[in-house]
Amino acid sequence: MNKTFLILLLLFSLDVRAQSDYIKMFQGKWYGIVSSEPDSRMNYWNVIKGNQQLCLSYDSISLIDVNIRTIGFLDRNSELEDVSELKSQGEYLYFCSTSENNKLNCFVITSFSIEDTSYYFGKTSIFEFYKTEDFPNSIYQALFIWDKKHATSYSKEFLNCTVGYIKEPKTFIYASPDKVTKRYIIKNDPVEILLKQGDWYKIQYYGKQKIQGWIRSTAIE
Repeated sequence: MNKTFLILLLLFSLDVRAQSDYIKMFQGKWYGIVSSEPDSRMNYWNVIKGNQQLCLSYDSISLIDVNIRTIGFLDRNSELEDVSELKSQGEYLYFCSTSENNKLNCFVITSFSIEDTSYYFGKTSIFEFYKTEDFPNSIYQALFIWDKKHATSYSKEFLNCTVGYIKEPKTFIYASPDKVTKRYIIKNDPVEILLKQGDWYKIQYYGKQKIQGWIRSTAIE
């Protein structure tokens, strides 16, 4: 089984007998590390929206993998025919995905624990997870690039970000449509489009710092 997926499964270990609707508890953004491996460069980011989980594996330099899981519960541990069978509560927690040959693959978790917004798991390997208000700029940037490369729309679906990509070799950022700055972005850079005003877009660029400004709409593909 994929090690990354195992770690992400552990994130959701909580006592299913004590709550009535677990999916509501896990809405939002989460961050995970392997605290027992201080030299590990891997970290894990995910977003839960409804019953869908966006899972991102990041090695501090680049995005390694992105997966989508359907999460839900049942009062039995058995093979599913369709994810529509899943409920928002139950004794067993299911993580399901569809393979390239349309086969439904599900993993089942039976024992769970939760302490405020932090999670601790493992014996030899200790995994820690934390609820976070936001992701680092590098995660946004990496996901935007992933979407373009793989023709997906996860940025919009899970983060509500409308993304465009610079098509000109060099595009200057304006403080307002009539005031240019010295800052610029280059071809293929992804930007979040915040607002359209005539022939201009108000954008946000996720670099070392978040930069907001205006660029001409003709600069974006």
